[in-house]
Amino acid sequence: MDTTDKKQPHGASHLVGTNIVRKLEIRKAGDNELYFVLKLPGHGMFVSRFFEDVSEVYAAIAEMKDNLADNNNYVRKISPPAQVYFIFRVRDQEPLGQSTMYRLVSIMEISIEFMKRSFACSEVVDLSC
Repeated sequence: MDTTDKKQPHGASHLVGTNIVRKLEIRKAGDNELYFVLKLPGHGMFVSRFFEDVSEVYAAIAEMKDNLADNNNYVRKISPPAQVYFIFRVRDQEPLGQSTMYRLVSIMEISIEFMKRSFACSEVVDLSC
């Protein structure tokens, strides 16, 4: 499978202006672990790493909001079998999270652009209680 598609796949243009509800959901992973999720176009998701308390989650969200525009913070990866995803990290710090896997680079890039536009204005909903 060629993940280096040169043009936008048929039907993918509708993902750019998507009607996805812009919510950052804080979720509980275990007894003492929290993480957050942002839904992305094409059934994708951005999932943060785990945090020990809710103040760390909010600090990570604030750090991401401050650094969304820098394209260098989106590390693109290829994973066998021919799937792509991205990791978000600020400079050389520990990654704050990663996307789900995509079959096409173009869909991943649409998701990154969506995240740049939508993350900062997304409503934070705490579902960890």
